[in-house]
Amino acid sequence: MNFIQSAVTKNVVLPKDFKILDEGKPKKGDVILVRFVSEGEYEPTYIRDKHGEKVNLKKGLVFLSALSNRYAPTIMKAEVPEYLKKGDKINLLARGGTTGVITEGKHNYRKAYVEFIGFVKKGDKILNIKDFSILAKDIKNIPKLIIIVGVFEGSGKTTTCENLTKGLVKKGYKVCVGKISGLGNVIDVKKSKDKGASKILEIVDTGYPSTVGLSKDELDEIFLKIFSNLADENPDFILIEIADGVTQRETSMYLKSEIVRKYDPHFIVSVLDPLGACGSLKLLEEKLNIRPLFFTGKGAITSMARNEIEQVTGLKAFDPTTQWKEMTDYMLSLL
Repeated sequence: MNFIQSAVTKNVVLPKDFKILDEGKPKKGDVILVRFVSEGEYEPTYIRDKHGEKVNLKKGLVFLSALSNRYAPTIMKAEVPEYLKKGDKINLLARGGTTGVITEGKHNYRKAYVEFIGFVKKGDKILNIKDFSILAKDIKNIPKLIIIVGVFEGSGKTTTCENLTKGLVKKGYKVCVGKISGLGNVIDVKKSKDKGASKILEIVDTGYPSTVGLSKDELDEIFLKIFSNLADENPDFILIEIADGVTQRETSMYLKSEIVRKYDPHFIVSVLDPLGACGSLKLLEEKLNIRPLFFTGKGAITSMARNEIEQVTGLKAFDPTTQWKEMTDYMLSLL
């Protein structure tokens, strides 16, 4: 059978003698084979393979996936199904190739369906992406840690991260980049790699397809695996993106984490508008004792918006796309 490995299974090494189990009780991260069956019903027309490259979605495409849940307030909520047998229809959750069952979607959301072929087994064991996780390392040198958070999904965190990477690299600094929450998809951190990051890691590398519903200990485990492996490269800077917004459960848990705060992080906040900047600053300062270095994101793309942000917060704001040089210089002046 010909198939591709989707991004979420990028680290999976298949044994030559792997077997297929056609039914069972699934767990988050289990590796499965699926066949795309609903051409044209899903707005994205492609998924990402294990290298982050686009693969067109066509009816009959078979790919290696991992089961996951998803929490995206403007799009969908999804869960790992309770049981699966060959021929069952489940949903494609994202371009990274994760699958599950959508339990809630926006009013005009058109679900994409895949057909379950079976669990992938090595001997008697169903493979799980956690079997291919990196391990935490001893942290000998602590680089400057910059954490990029946002007020909500789609606020411009990834754009900020990749352009700040570009700015630092052009000044001769060694930069490593990680993403410690959200849904594994390869492409977000790959954008920073394309801008000169020496090493990139994301949650899939730690054995999780998503961070939805994880415990504090599991989130701390993800952070330490990513941070320690990036620090092992001895960079000048580690840039960490946290998905979604500051009020989202896992993002909030990271911001409160003693493990994260132990490494003296500096924070940058991407916003959608001046009011979001004002509200997020109040929450961060009063609830978490965090004062960001500055604001950025989609809400700071015009001089008018930046002026409003600066007036209501007293902090600078930068368009991450056109002002990456100024943003980099200003950050360096504060550190």
